[in-house]
Amino acid sequence: MIRRGRGVAVTIHSSGLTGGNDPSEAIIRLHVDGSVTVSIGSVDMGQGVKTIARQLTAEVLEMDPKLVKVIAGDTDPDPMCTGQFASRTTLVCGNAVKKAAEDLKYKIMQYAAAKFQTPMEQLVYSDGVIASAVEPGKRITLPELAGEACWVAQDALIGVGRHCPVFPPRDMETGKADFFQALQYCACVADVAVDDETGEVEVEKLYVALEMGKALNPLLLEGQIEGGASFGVGFGLSEDILPYYPSIEHMRTSFREYRIPTALDMPPVESVLVEKPSSFGPFGAKGCGEIVVNPVGPAIVNAVSNALGGVRFFELPLTPERVLRALEEHEKAEACQK
Repeated sequence: MIRRGRGVAVTIHSSGLTGGNDPSEAIIRLHVDGSVTVSIGSVDMGQGVKTIARQLTAEVLEMDPKLVKVIAGDTDPDPMCTGQFASRTTLVCGNAVKKAAEDLKYKIMQYAAAKFQTPMEQLVYSDGVIASAVEPGKRITLPELAGEACWVAQDALIGVGRHCPVFPPRDMETGKADFFQALQYCACVADVAVDDETGEVEVEKLYVALEMGKALNPLLLEGQIEGGASFGVGFGLSEDILPYYPSIEHMRTSFREYRIPTALDMPPVESVLVEKPSSFGPFGAKGCGEIVVNPVGPAIVNAVSNALGGVRFFELPLTPERVLRALEEHEKAEACQK
């Protein structure tokens, strides 16, 4: 018989390492045609750091994102980056890119102030045009300024940014300390169908709500949610490296036995983005790479337990054998109580 159930799980996760010492750097160079190149040490593994770096740069410099080229992951010329882990990239690398863009913008304004012999405070930067707020005739576009800086003044306009989370000292009286600059929150609801004769579990639908600060790119976030959900379904239902009885020769040695969910195995995933901007992230954003994985497996377990009338599980994945064994033990325990 097919039994259906619903399960819920919630989780919390940090962005970046605890206690600091987690730097990232960025370098942005203005070219003669008004375009820019962003160099970062972060690696784009599909999570979209190049897109986010392009967006942040274009936002600060008020330019078309098509004019922003991002070079990432070349450890020879690119600046320092601790790495891609701990959901740190948007928060730490993103802040470094934002600071580099702001540094370049300041140097652009500084160059324009010297050119116009005008105090920098009287200049306005808007949509790639630098103009005097008090003398309308004094204005220059970013490509014009870049060309003049290169060919006439022979000046290189380069912005540099570095971000390393700084934490307040430990409270010596209470022993408490803030070890994280930003925390994300995620909830998952799983609907499942369980065959109590075969032990097979089918996830029919997942609902995932993610609070990740400001959503810089909702499409990328939905991709992260769906990818994280597939990880959770995998370790919830099929992924296991323990050897089978009776010996280690039965261990899974290839992806034929070690089943990773594909798009064909995934249920519909309904994503909900909850925005609560962080004061620590670039334009309020936080990381989101790992947190979605965490609640999916527990939500599936709770859903199966709900479907089977309270059967408890203490091992993952929920293979058919484990489901049937747990159901049998649960029914025996209930019979003994009667």
